[in-house]
Amino acid sequence: MFLYFKEQNKKLLTGFTIIELIVSIFILSIAIIGVFSSFSIIVILTYDAADRLTASYLAQEGMEIIRNMRDTNWLKMETDESITWLDGISDCMYYNNGCKVDYTTYTETPGAYSINQWTNSDADYLDIKNGFYMYDTTSQDPLKTKFKRRIRVEQLEGYVIKVKVEVSWDQRATIINTAVLADNCTSKNCVVLEGNLYDWYTYTDELCEPDCTDKPCGDSDGCGGICLTGVCPPDQTCSGGQCILNEE
Repeated sequence: MFLYFKEQNKKLLTGFTIIELIVSIFILSIAIIGVFSSFSIIVILTYDAADRLTASYLAQEGMEIIRNMRDTNWLKMETDESITWLDGISDCMYYNNGCKVDYTTYTETPGAYSINQWTNSDADYLDIKNGFYMYDTTSQDPLKTKFKRRIRVEQLEGYVIKVKVEVSWDQRATIINTAVLADNCTSKNCVVLEGNLYDWYTYTDELCEPDCTDKPCGDSDGCGGICLTGVCPPDQTCSGGQCILNEE
């Protein structure tokens, strides 16, 4: 009788231990899955923050490039009266979709990158060369990045321009984000920087009255700006300082 109860108690204790083990494994598995998911989200957010920080620096650099072009023009105006503060910058104004520049643009650097039109293609991706973000037009196999930078310039007045810099990047699909290409500037994969630049060099306390009477479209308005309206060929219309062919 004693041996019978002993065997029964042993079976009960053994069964209870197995149940505890199963429950423990289940709880531990849930905890591990939760920790792994949290770790994955942290990694994703870390990469996203790094991309956004890089994009912020590239946007600031884009603004500084346009500012440096303006300052360079001021220096050139000291010896050349034909130079205006918008020389070079006005090229970007003519491109409706925006333009592309890098840190070599409008400098005396050998092989400096010229202002080019934004085409919303693979050619708009920034490259990395010698540790700098730029448009590498000399290497046979340039090192492409995931970032694109578009700059738009709009003249508000004769001595004021508005500069808008958009930096977007390719975002991969993750457990918390959908895939977005750099072609599309959204809140998830794009940084936008806007600011106004002024012609402090030629602007004085006395308001300058622009004069575009009988002047060609895009010519100097006498106040450091360009004529947004002016004379164009009969089949063209002046719009934003550029002669545009009339639609039939």
